[in-house]
Amino acid sequence: MKIEKIKKVYFSPTGTTKKTIDTIASVFNLPFTEIDLFRNTSVDEITVEENELLIIALPVFYGRIPEICNKTLFNLKSTNSLAIAAVVYGNRDYDDALLELCDILAKNDFGVIGAGAFLAQHSRFPLIGKNRPDVKDIEITIDFSKKCNDIIGSVSSKPIDEISVKGNKEYCKVNPGFIPQKVNDNCTNCGICTTLCPVNAIDPESPQKIDAKICLSCGGCIYNCPKKARSFTGEAYKMKEEIFSTMCSEYKTPELFYI
Repeated sequence: MKIEKIKKVYFSPTGTTKKTIDTIASVFNLPFTEIDLFRNTSVDEITVEENELLIIALPVFYGRIPEICNKTLFNLKSTNSLAIAAVVYGNRDYDDALLELCDILAKNDFGVIGAGAFLAQHSRFPLIGKNRPDVKDIEITIDFSKKCNDIIGSVSSKPIDEISVKGNKEYCKVNPGFIPQKVNDNCTNCGICTTLCPVNAIDPESPQKIDAKICLSCGGCIYNCPKKARSFTGEAYKMKEEIFSTMCSEYKTPELFYI
């Protein structure tokens, strides 16, 4: 198939998912448009033309793709279009997230020619997967993208068969938990965190106040604060970080799948 441009769609509160999708897209050296679902949660529908390649990358939250993205994902419109699917996780496990994403794309009539689960520094427990993606990760990601490009060049139309990836059809249940935050004296009430929060969980008048019932604990407000004024905190958090650091010490590598 002839691909003339790329549409990048991603949700990246801490920037690591964006690094992955940028690396994947760079191999094609084509004009692109990008839709950042973290910074623009109001996107309801995205149409991908036949001469466009959809590259979509989402972080793994509790073994699933972020629920906040579902409205947009269910309204992705394919015009006999090809897609590359990627999920990014913090060295624990990606569980059913990649399968869930590929299932949604298939239902929306996309031909997924390549899919992968890629590594990044954990957004909630940064000691896990620290400094990932690293040089090796980037090399593997580039090789993945080159193979996807070869597949595109070898097909004359959208593949009929669905891609096979790891995961359980009965997706794992999401069990989110709010992680308390500390706001230190560096805070200038600049409002960046309140503007960025995709669920409006931070009080605009008092950024120290967070609605625990709706907060995703995505880390976006922490990683995008220009004054480094915010951080996860609490004894329960510290204990869980220590446990996770031991459980997730194995150096994992990206898992890749092709049509």
